[in-house]
Amino acid sequence: MSKTPLSNQLLGSLIKKSLVEAPSTDFDDNLMRCIAIEASKKTSLTNNLKMSILFFVLGTGFGLLVSHLLPMLGKTLLGMDSKSVVLIFQLLYMILILTQLENIIKLFSKTRL
Repeated sequence: MSKTPLSNQLLGSLIKKSLVEAPSTDFDDNLMRCIAIEASKKTSLTNNLKMSILFFVLGTGFGLLVSHLLPMLGKTLLGMDSKSVVLIFQLLYMILILTQLENIIKLFSKTRL
């Protein structure tokens, strides 16, 4: 097929129409600033994740230790039977463990996005 001057002009005008101008003169600067902000958020989130896992493990260990040592203190604690105090402590401990585990899972899902 031979190209005619008309088809070359048509092609040239279509190419001119397809050129997109930048939305603003400092578009690149704004884009790079946004990328830098996102990168700093990601490192901050990673640091928070490491700290939350560390304190979750420490708290779990401390709670297990206290749960094990409470029955050894005696027959009564705070005017209540020691078995009742241990049961109340263990219930509160499990509620806290489950809610904090849920928060850590949510934090993990944020870092994976």
